[in-house]
Amino acid sequence: MADIEVSYKNSVIKSQTGSGTVTLHTEGKYMEDDVDIVYVAPSAPTEPDSLNVDFIDYDGTLLYSYSTADFLALSAMPSQPTHTGLTNQGWNWTLVEAQTYVTKYKDLVIGATYKSTDHKTHIFIDLAEPMAAGTLKFSMRFTTTVKGGVTIAWGDGTSEATTANANATGTYTHEYATLGKYEIVLTVTSGVLKLNTTGSGQSMFYYGFEANPWYMYSSRAVIGVILGDDVELLGGVFGGCYNLEYLVFSESCFLGAGNNNSLFDGTCRLKGVVFPRSTDCDRTNLINKSGHQKLRWLSFPATLTKMNTAITLYALEKLTLPSMVGTTSPVIAGCNMRALVFDGTYTTIPQYGFASSDHPNYLIKEVWIPATVTTVTQRAFQWTSGLEKVHAQATTPPTLGGTNAFNLLNPNAKILVPYSADHSVLAAYQAATNWSTFASKMEEEPQ
Repeated sequence: MADIEVSYKNSVIKSQTGSGTVTLHTEGKYMEDDVDIVYVAPSAPTEPDSLNVDFIDYDGTLLYSYSTADFLALSAMPSQPTHTGLTNQGWNWTLVEAQTYVTKYKDLVIGATYKSTDHKTHIFIDLAEPMAAGTLKFSMRFTTTVKGGVTIAWGDGTSEATTANANATGTYTHEYATLGKYEIVLTVTSGVLKLNTTGSGQSMFYYGFEANPWYMYSSRAVIGVILGDDVELLGGVFGGCYNLEYLVFSESCFLGAGNNNSLFDGTCRLKGVVFPRSTDCDRTNLINKSGHQKLRWLSFPATLTKMNTAITLYALEKLTLPSMVGTTSPVIAGCNMRALVFDGTYTTIPQYGFASSDHPNYLIKEVWIPATVTTVTQRAFQWTSGLEKVHAQATTPPTLGGTNAFNLLNPNAKILVPYSADHSVLAAYQAATNWSTFASKMEEEPQ
């Protein structure tokens, strides 16, 4: 067997199991010996364990995680990764914003934001196999505010300009010659590119399946999207993109109010989504539960002020919402969360507002109710058998709309209320209408 050189630090041995001579070079000296060689394949990089404050990348990779105490001791944010084709736009929380929030709520999910370096929209597709008919058609549709205002480069050396009239939806189909991965580039030369839908069950890549089977083929071919400048997202744009692995929003993207379609309905492989600092989520159904087996992280920016939406995600581990303006909180349901934190001017938690699920694996574990809340309606916390801690932050007990506001509450759950030197706040909760049912579960927050 030939001699093999092994680097001291990385211990990279590229050999089969057997016998041979290994040469080690360390600190300027060589050491040589005959040894039995066992090839150990390098292990894949592992993500850190999730603690209290998590930093995620655009694709949902967990980059850093800190305990509350360690994060509050930081004097600067950790470094942000670099990626080819993307320009860093920083984290979606500043250090001051994040430490203020964490001081109050302990947990937070912070995301790395980017923009397309060339300001264009890039759609990455993988034509891994042909359709049954053997064709390789890829189709998409969108709206442009100026006729001919967008150029499509299909990634195989061909291109075309959009032909639909201004503010009309155009359909663009291309047939590829061979299987493979392609990068489609949309260049806005004039006006605005609107990625939208026109009806229920339809998306930018999936519609009219019965008449045009390559539309379903198209949606399943999309594996990544980088949104450029001058782009608006409306409706269920990425519905049916089962193999979508990442989506990059830039701060210049507009996430508008669309129809009732989920923005990411059926995106089975998406692991995380980072919303940039410009985002306001004025939608009725931002993300729903259909097909989201892997969506573990959502990172909303500190600048988010409005969220008229519903989020139902079975795999979501933690959700932290910044201070927002509104009277009724958003609906967060069907999630397997370790922590649910929301801040803002909300005064009401609606019926089923923070429902978990009757499935034992889809349970919210810990929730903070901000001090602004004055009403918790009946069944607001439906199917809460996994709920371990409720942090009620108001010093005056909110009106509790029935003892079923905490329906099927975990028998070992604790309700933590603000500390007061004379214990009057605890006494008020224990005596309040409907809250009194849970008096034995109540404790003061630790000092």
